[in-house]
Amino acid sequence: MSNPGPGITFQETMQGGFMLGMTDPEAGAEAGKRISSELAMHASITIDDLEQFIADPEHGGHIVGAIDFPPLGIAIPAQRGVFKLFSPAGAPHTKYMVYELAFEVGNRPYYLAGRKVVRHDAPFDLWSDTTTLYTTLHEGSDKDGPIVGAGVLGLNPVALMKLLTTVRVINTSNPLDKTKTVTRFGQFFSGQLVDSYLRTPATTTPLPTAPNAPAPNTSEHWDVIIIGSGFGGAVTACRLAQAGQRVLVLERGRRWDYNRLPRSASDDGWWWDQQQPEKSNGWLDLRLFNKVGVAQGAAVGGGSQIYANISVEAPPEAFASGWPEGIDYNTLKPYYDRVGEFMDITPVPANQLPERTRLMRDAATAIGEEERFRQVGLAVSFDPGRAWDGRQPLEKSQSSTFINRHGVQQGTCYHCGMCDIGCDVKAKNTLDLNYLAVAEQHGCEIRPLHLVSHIEPHNGGYAVHFDRLEGGRRVAGAAYAERVVVSAGSLGSTELLLRCRDQYGTLPKLSSQLGSGWCTNGDFLTPAFYTDREPLPSRGPTITSVIDFLDGSRGGQRFWVQDGGIPDLLDGWLQHYVKRSPHHALDQMTQKWVRQQLQEQAPLKNMMPWFAQGMDKPDGKFRLRKRWWLFGPRELQLDWDVSNSTALINAIVRTHGELSAATGGVAMVPPSWTMAKYLITPHPLGGCAMADSPQHGVVNRKGEVYGHPRLYVIDGAIFPTAMGVNPSRTIASLAEFCSEQIIREA
Repeated sequence: MSNPGPGITFQETMQGGFMLGMTDPEAGAEAGKRISSELAMHASITIDDLEQFIADPEHGGHIVGAIDFPPLGIAIPAQRGVFKLFSPAGAPHTKYMVYELAFEVGNRPYYLAGRKVVRHDAPFDLWSDTTTLYTTLHEGSDKDGPIVGAGVLGLNPVALMKLLTTVRVINTSNPLDKTKTVTRFGQFFSGQLVDSYLRTPATTTPLPTAPNAPAPNTSEHWDVIIIGSGFGGAVTACRLAQAGQRVLVLERGRRWDYNRLPRSASDDGWWWDQQQPEKSNGWLDLRLFNKVGVAQGAAVGGGSQIYANISVEAPPEAFASGWPEGIDYNTLKPYYDRVGEFMDITPVPANQLPERTRLMRDAATAIGEEERFRQVGLAVSFDPGRAWDGRQPLEKSQSSTFINRHGVQQGTCYHCGMCDIGCDVKAKNTLDLNYLAVAEQHGCEIRPLHLVSHIEPHNGGYAVHFDRLEGGRRVAGAAYAERVVVSAGSLGSTELLLRCRDQYGTLPKLSSQLGSGWCTNGDFLTPAFYTDREPLPSRGPTITSVIDFLDGSRGGQRFWVQDGGIPDLLDGWLQHYVKRSPHHALDQMTQKWVRQQLQEQAPLKNMMPWFAQGMDKPDGKFRLRKRWWLFGPRELQLDWDVSNSTALINAIVRTHGELSAATGGVAMVPPSWTMAKYLITPHPLGGCAMADSPQHGVVNRKGEVYGHPRLYVIDGAIFPTAMGVNPSRTIASLAEFCSEQIIREA
């Protein structure tokens, strides 16, 4: 055996925020910083023969060192590991720097696995990429063991200068050879950087940054994995399961117990925290972007748990432009009918109309537009034989139980006004009571609290990587399927695919249109106050009727007005308190008296929340950007120019004011609009638009993703335009249509 040629050794120390119980490095780093929990890796690296190292495609060397992490110990020796410098990552102009060390604590083996991802994806990110080590700690002797901690280690300028002083040439004593070796190593290093940062545009090749993702569990093989259980995912799961497909649904939210819905201000069940969902995975996900906020549900059943029950067809004019050939009202009409029947859609019975419905009818008549008023279909179960005066709420005990057409027990509406925060008698026909129930009856498996991180091609199908949210921790996992359907909603589906393309680098062929074409669906609310009328917004279903201006008769702007409702949170808190009180009987009497006083002196009983949707401009653009420009984790950000939709919102505001004044009320336009032009929408649409080509959209008319066969998006993200009406039934109808195409091709 010939003697090795000249080589290189050097020492490198990296440290940063690190947290036990975390599986995502960025989340672990953030959590560690908050409590000053840091890990330091002291590495001694040896490249025995530089020329062999350069010729090796993996560019591997030897590494030993020590770990400082107070929960486990200081100066813990590590005598073996893996080191690779600019190892291929499977994507053009993308390389990994791999640092892995095995060590023991009390005869218990651990494995620290980290890698830097070198690729130009943002201006001047060379320093960040070459000094940022995404790191996970595994139990066991290699990185196949379960992840027990995660964080991000860094190399600051002082540490870099110290590193340079430790560089030594080995296997030669000749000064000239030493100089040549150092020069050769420098040429190799700089050449790799040139390939990554100067030979590829920043916008063409994705960047993988999820280190050490677990391999897919190929023993857990599914025909279809569906990500999300809202209107797109639930319908698709149902139809594919009925067709004999083995279906797995991964849902980020909880499967809610109807006896433990969020009611009290002290409950931990209200909020979903996208930064720390393992800590807070509640009912409502509220995202606040630069010019608009978005409210979403997080639960088995998706948006059906928090929406206002409205199930309506979009007008034919909504499909007039922007949609691919063959997708129009006539195509969807049979599916609209199918959804309406499956979900038992019906208007409020005539003997149970809330005061708000009567006010809507009076307002339309007062401005000479009576023919535009109508009730709308609701996904709510009523007992038409039980009359209600529209004012005093029925008692919960007056809800009648029944078995619906799908074999699931429900109750009838008792007009408590709590639709948006969960119906405790199951009068609301949410997706878990129909489509998802039928899917499970046909073998579909639904896994709540499973947050998908990315999708990658695998053996002709796809591997879906996720974190299971469990006991305040994230536990990494993966599953495999021939087909994958992304149904995580406009924000969720768009963000997931952006991360697959631009962060993880697993779906590089996704269209350049990904993230474009987003809109708010023209949502706007104007409260009006009355002195001689009580609309009682906390009584009855949240929305019951509309005044339709979708024909463009108001300055060419297309919209309709609805009677908004507001949950009675005070009453909800009282009920929650009584349930938990040890003095139950006494508190029941107290509750009855307090509830009576609240009903008589209700602070919001004179308010009418005029609501609306309209055809706003789909010109929003989602991108992933680093939190602090060059540094920090990549976050979903939205560029949206409200000026293009200002005419629509102003037309809605004027109409709200006119309807209020005509019925003796005073409209109070929210200062968030008058001062900041800021909007809140519960109906986000777009981001993965349906189109006839990848130059104009992300998916085709079947929902299949351009560039990645057998990967689909089926939810509100695929809408290329606003609907101007509540979109849930159109989403479900498109899911019915797309499911038929998948079944036909399976």
